[in-house]
Amino acid sequence: MYISFQCTSIEESINYLEQELKALNFLSSKYKDLQMNYDNSFSSKLVNSTYTNLNFIDRGYLVATASIIEKIEFNGIVKEYKIYTIPRELLICRLEFNKETNSYDIAFPKIRTNIKTNKFRPELYKEAKIKIIEFISKNSGRKINDKNLDEQIKNLLIFS
Repeated sequence: MYISFQCTSIEESINYLEQELKALNFLSSKYKDLQMNYDNSFSSKLVNSTYTNLNFIDRGYLVATASIIEKIEFNGIVKEYKIYTIPRELLICRLEFNKETNSYDIAFPKIRTNIKTNKFRPELYKEAKIKIIEFISKNSGRKINDKNLDEQIKNLLIFS
């Protein structure tokens, strides 16, 4: 944590640090297992099981879970804090280089196992299936490595 360069006096610096301390106390009371990351963001396993508005990151070459934003207001100033799941990202699908064909294939991790192991809420799997179908449609023409692909999704792909 660093003192904002906007502070011009000791009093402003103390006020800033008090606000940061209040925010950290609030976050640690809401998320009992809160961990601070190297980039001043946070991680908590409670996000895995409690949040229903978990977003996904689509980077073009992979789809994974994203952080949530916790907004805290002090004296009319709203500050946002990123809180990630543990693990920081749950990989849904990705493009993987295939040396034999010298091209990128669509690959999948063991999504159901990862969701259960990391205690994500079960509804996340339904949302992940939608993201998988979207990712496959964006990357149509690529070979699908269905080694870890769930039977339900395989059946959906057959009929699409």
